[in-house]
Amino acid sequence: TVTTAATKGTLTYTGSGGKITSTATFTLSGKLGSASVSVVANDSLSSVVTKINNASYGTGVTASVSGNILTFSSVDYGTSATLAINVTSGTFNVAGGNGNGTAQGTNAVVTIGGFAPASVDGNRVTFARNGTHLQLELTAGYSGAISTLTLSKSPTLKFALGTGTQQTTLGLRGVLIETLGGNS
Repeated sequence: TVTTAATKGTLTYTGSGGKITSTATFTLSGKLGSASVSVVANDSLSSVVTKINNASYGTGVTASVSGNILTFSSVDYGTSATLAINVTSGTFNVAGGNGNGTAQGTNAVVTIGGFAPASVDGNRVTFARNGTHLQLELTAGYSGAISTLTLSKSPTLKFALGTGTQQTTLGLRGVLIETLGGNS
């Protein structure tokens, strides 16, 4: 069950009349790196969105605008999805996040069969129990029940022969560490 969906880190800037209110330069930092961004009073918020999004490949941060609100968001989800705005000149006040110009997302909160995961990174959940390793990638924003997962007690190996989509399943008895070394 997913009790809490993972989130992105977000910060907001409030403009006036769909425009920037003051000239400023700031360093925008995200999970992937940093970029210097300069804005001039009366720049449209949509032009700032374009600047931010054009640099997102190097920062891991995107922007969107709705009315007078410019929203900065981490591309990824989870606590490792960080963003920061450090004003180097002028005035560019942001709100949200940690209250100091920084923010990070939150990880999903998940259990399967009452068991907590071994690790969670945003929407990627890893369970390891009794020799079984399972990794799930949750759909962004999902919360609720997880459909039944059926795992075979017999370890199997799937592989493709050739370049087609047909797969062959090979059942191997006794490949778990606790069954090695016994009678065959």
